[in-house]
Amino acid sequence: MKRIFTFIFMSAFALAGITINAEVLLQESFQIATDGALATETYDANSANLTNWYKNGSKEFAIAEGSLNYDNYSQGAGNMLQWGGSTGKAMKRFAEKKMSSIGSIYAAALIKPTSDLTTTKNYFLALSKTEAMQTAGNHVARVHIYNDGEGFRLGIAKCTDGSNYLRYTPTLYSFDKTYLIVAEYKYVDGDKNDEVLLYVNPVKGNKPAATVTCVQDTLTGAEVQQGAKKSEDAVNMCGIVLNGTATIKNMLIDEIKVCTEWNNLWTASSDDKIPTIEVSAAQHNLGILGQGEQKQVKFTVTGKDLSKKIELTSAHSEVSISPAEISAAAAVSGVEVTVTINPNTPGAQNAAIEISSEGATSQSVNIAWNTILAANNIAELREKAQLDQIVRLLGNSVVVYKFNDFEYEYACVQDESGAIILSNGAGFELSSLQIGDQIGNLDVLLRSNDDATQQVKVNGLTAVMIFNAPQVIAQNVEPEPFAVSIQDIKTYTDKYGAALVKLTGVEFVEQGTFTSANYTIKQNSQETSISISSGCDIIGEDIPKKADLVGVVRSSAGMIQLRKSADLTNRINDVDTALDQLTIDSDNIEIYTILGNRISKDNLQSGAYIIKSGKETKKIIIK
Repeated sequence: MKRIFTFIFMSAFALAGITINAEVLLQESFQIATDGALATETYDANSANLTNWYKNGSKEFAIAEGSLNYDNYSQGAGNMLQWGGSTGKAMKRFAEKKMSSIGSIYAAALIKPTSDLTTTKNYFLALSKTEAMQTAGNHVARVHIYNDGEGFRLGIAKCTDGSNYLRYTPTLYSFDKTYLIVAEYKYVDGDKNDEVLLYVNPVKGNKPAATVTCVQDTLTGAEVQQGAKKSEDAVNMCGIVLNGTATIKNMLIDEIKVCTEWNNLWTASSDDKIPTIEVSAAQHNLGILGQGEQKQVKFTVTGKDLSKKIELTSAHSEVSISPAEISAAAAVSGVEVTVTINPNTPGAQNAAIEISSEGATSQSVNIAWNTILAANNIAELREKAQLDQIVRLLGNSVVVYKFNDFEYEYACVQDESGAIILSNGAGFELSSLQIGDQIGNLDVLLRSNDDATQQVKVNGLTAVMIFNAPQVIAQNVEPEPFAVSIQDIKTYTDKYGAALVKLTGVEFVEQGTFTSANYTIKQNSQETSISISSGCDIIGEDIPKKADLVGVVRSSAGMIQLRKSADLTNRINDVDTALDQLTIDSDNIEIYTILGNRISKDNLQSGAYIIKSGKETKKIIIK
């Protein structure tokens, strides 16, 4: 059975320190400086919260000093709003309510029209039945006004403004006086037969007869076909709209309230015991969260004069609340509530935590975050990364090398699964990072090139741009290099590109001393090059004939960056490559120092040695 749903649209300034009985969905007192703005952001249904006003169109509403008063409704606080006479809308969301569940909903406002009104009839207040509040077709319970010579008239329409289904007050009201207006949307069982009513200057107490009503029974003949009976009923209500228009000039509006009970409109007397719920923090913006990166929000809920328990609920599937219920007795001292976020769905998310208790004004805690893809390690990052999408790297990685290229700064980072190149950008720098820094929880973007079809690469290797400040967890960390061959580096570029690798027994083609240059190395039948940059401490040392080396793969062709002299070990400088011709592990060799002392092959240190094998004698140098 379809229940009656009544919505009174009320422009009122919510008083600080005044608690309204039962459920109040929205209160607005315009606590805004006269040089401030009601709304600065354009309305977007996907991102709008329940706290801010939003605009649609040009700036229309000015903040006027002072406030409007009405007995038992408001005592005057903050400032008020003034129509500017140009096109534009202001809108504010409240917690969406299903009309069949709440029965009635009311909205009220204090207004003070002036003779600057034109004779053109237009609405200035409305409710929105969907989140697409910027669309006029979704505006219902529209409150109209126009100049009728010596005064003005108010009207109410269910939806579209055609004269056949819009009713105006029989009374002509005076300019420059304060009026309390209440618009009611009544949901009636049946199809396309909801009703709207308007109350002008009601008083505290039982709900009076409406000043003017626009319902199916008052429309006859062609009016029924063109009007209320044909218009679609509203299933939900989710927001309030102020309609700016050139026909309404200099009218003041103040004290907006939206409630589900008539008695919610009125201020409490000093003798009333008002059930109240308070929360310590109503807005939380968690920023960017990676998929699966659990996050918790904590706040305190306090209740006074409650007769029933407090219930905490959320329609968002990715949040859990503990505790979900608070007894009236426990609420007196305040109870800490933990909301756990388990982000999964990519994109901007907003979870409303509804906090309610019978007879008390419900509260809402809003939690916003933006979910991005998450990778547990660098190998998984390479698999998940898509062009121009941010991915969070959850694991820790170590900086193994840094370099510059034009305006960009780069850092090669590595974990147990692989390596990748980071670049600065998006306002975040890499300049503070040092080789050996262990970093964690990086947000990175796989940048596309100018035509947005290919990823940006550095020397053929994938580079990702950082989107948050790197967090240094530890310093002077040396990761275990990947033990590879030259063939491995060239075959598995995605894994070993930008990685710290170790190669054993490589031969140097060029001889002489090291300078800032590239040098060819061989291993079996494969060859590549190593690069030595200016400032490297190996410059000036002899180039060995053979050695083991540790370095960073700097290009898709397999070029290796030598970082320091200590990365080149087991150097053999004998031009005749003695150890290629003698088997050092053989039992028939003898090893002597330059002074003629025989030593064991197990005690070899850096230095020069004489090797004898049968009739053959060689001199070797080990560095």
